[in-house]
Amino acid sequence: MAPLDQSYPVFVLAFCVFDKHHYAEIVAPAVEKFKFRHFGHSSVVLHETDIRKEKGCFSFFHNREHKERFIAELTEIIDASKFTLIACVVD
Repeated sequence: MAPLDQSYPVFVLAFCVFDKHHYAEIVAPAVEKFKFRHFGHSSVVLHETDIRKEKGCFSFFHNREHKERFIAELTEIIDASKFTLIACVVD
């Protein structure tokens, strides 16, 4: 955890536990379509830090409308997914 970012001084590790059928039939295809819609391929990793800080392939966020649409679509996928969330926060 070095160097520690004083503006975001916690580390969060989260696990999403899915039913295999639900993940394979619903979640994975939705995420793949989402990635193709926004990036033209599915190999991008949706990493929270990069999205929040608009780094790497998420630098397209200088277009606020695109960022809002991206976040709204990703939120819809998460909202429609059935999973158990297990999280640990290190302060």
